[in-house]
Amino acid sequence: MKNKKSFLITSIIVTILIIFLIIMFVNYKIQMIEDEKLVKLWQDSGMTSITYKTPSMFFVYVDLLQNSILSILMFLPPFIVIIPGLYKIFKIIKSGYIKYIANFRENYKSFINKEILNCYKYALIVPIIYLIFIIGCGLLTGFDLETSPNALGSGAFSISFNSPFILVLMTFVNLFLADIFYINVGLMTMMKSKNILLNNVFSYLIIIIISIILELFIGYGLAILTNNYIFANLFNFYNIWYPIDVGNIMFLSLFLLLLVIVTSIIVFKIYNNEERVISNV
Repeated sequence: MKNKKSFLITSIIVTILIIFLIIMFVNYKIQMIEDEKLVKLWQDSGMTSITYKTPSMFFVYVDLLQNSILSILMFLPPFIVIIPGLYKIFKIIKSGYIKYIANFRENYKSFINKEILNCYKYALIVPIIYLIFIIGCGLLTGFDLETSPNALGSGAFSISFNSPFILVLMTFVNLFLADIFYINVGLMTMMKSKNILLNNVFSYLIIIIISIILELFIGYGLAILTNNYIFANLFNFYNIWYPIDVGNIMFLSLFLLLLVIVTSIIVFKIYNNEERVISNV
C-alpha cells in the first residue's frame, strides 16, 4: 500500500501552517515598523528620550504564542500528527488488508512493527513547524538571541537560559517526543475505532485527561512534597512550547521519554497480538 494520501495530508497541513505563519510575521513586522515610527515621533516632539529597540527573537516568539492567534499552535499537535501518522495503518487494518498480509504475504509481526515505526516519522511535523516559527522570529529581529527575562518581557520566562541553541534543540526534541506519545495514544484507541477522524477526537480527549491527571496529581504532588513549584507546570504538555518556564528542560525531556517508552511498549504489545488485531478489522 502506497503512502501517497498520508503525504498529501501532511503537505496540506504544513502548507496551511506555513502560509499562516508568513501572514502573522508580515503583520508583526508592520507593527514593529509602526512602533518604531511612533517612538521617533515622541522623540522629535520631546515627549520621551527612549530609543526604539528591536525586540529579541525569543521575545517575538513568546509574544506571538501568548498574544496572537498563533497560541492555537500549542493545542494543535495531536490533530496535526495523528491523522497523517495513522492514515496508512488505519486503512491496512480496517480494510481487511492485514488478513492478506497475515495469511499469504509475509511475517505478520515484522510487517506490523514496520508500519508502526513508519507512523513515527510524522512526529517530525510539529518540530519542523516549530523550527520554521523560530527562524521566522529570528528573521524579524536580526537573530537577536538574548534570553534574559528583561529581553523577553515581564513574566514571559522566569529563568534566563544561557544557550539559545540548546534551548531550540531541546524544544525540538521535546516536541518530537510529545508527538510520538500522541501517535501512540492514537494507535491504542484505533483498535476500537471505525473512523479515523473520530479516533483523532477521542485520542485528543484522552491526551487532555492524561495531561490534567499528571499535572494535578503528580505535578502538584511533587511540588508540595519538594516545596519546589517547578514541578507544578512540568507535566502540562502545552508548556513544552515554553521550556524555560518549567525550569529544568532536561527533566522535561526525561519525563517525555518515559511516556514514549511506556506507551510504545503498550502499542507494540497490542499490535503484536495477531488474533486481537485481526478480530478488530
